[in-house]
Amino acid sequence: MITLNEIAYNIQNIMYPNTLTIEGEIPLRQIKHWIHYHRAKLIQDNISKGILNFGSIYQRINHTIPRLPSTDNFYRDLYGRETSRMKNRGDWRNLGKIFYNIPEIIMLPNNSAIKEVSVSRIIYDQNNVEFADEMSSRIHLSQRSKTEKEFSSFNKFTNNNKPFYTIDREADLDDGEDNGGPQLQVWGLKRSPNYFGDLQTSVAENLQFRYLLGYTSILQDPTNLNEIHIDEDQIFDEDKTPYPIPLQYIPDLIQRIVQSEIATSLKIMENES
Repeated sequence: MITLNEIAYNIQNIMYPNTLTIEGEIPLRQIKHWIHYHRAKLIQDNISKGILNFGSIYQRINHTIPRLPSTDNFYRDLYGRETSRMKNRGDWRNLGKIFYNIPEIIMLPNNSAIKEVSVSRIIYDQNNVEFADEMSSRIHLSQRSKTEKEFSSFNKFTNNNKPFYTIDREADLDDGEDNGGPQLQVWGLKRSPNYFGDLQTSVAENLQFRYLLGYTSILQDPTNLNEIHIDEDQIFDEDKTPYPIPLQYIPDLIQRIVQSEIATSLKIMENES
């Protein structure tokens, strides 16, 4: 394994001959930015050579705050008409969605920078204000495009019983947040294990499903995890966490930075001296 700091220090040692003064040194922060940028380019350039088969380029992200799916105030019938939910009954009203802000991912064909998306759920008792003792096993989600999602919503022949996810960029997050980045949108999640088709009973929906998201991704900046509520052992430590790139690609990564960034920077500093 090799860490981000180790890569950055190796590049820094290549950059600076003994004749260069400390005032002319480029900050480590800039070097690390180069590392992230050229890692992304290296992955994109090597897709046809099977680089995506290396598990070391992915990061597993598990959210730690259980969330309740939200529902719309209307739905569309088979003819695309908006229909008030208050006028209709059915188990489909027990299905909701959760939108998650996620860090920027590398742009790859078919959204292949994200895989192995799943949710686990826990039961929340509203009457006793407490969670169940155990979390369910993970529910693995399939991916759909926005077109496939819209088509399946209005098609009576499509099975929508299984939850799925889409990738999008929008600002209408359930929690009101907007970072302008990508969203992982999970659809078709059950809100309650004791839903009775709109029948108002004494225990109507007193139990709720709360969900935790987990996914594996290739981030543009592997260190950009500070704004996400994840397990502590998943926080990126620049001095300890293995940098997500196969070891055999490290020489290529350093060479790219030396050729395209360092040579230009050193030439500029020589002209200014």
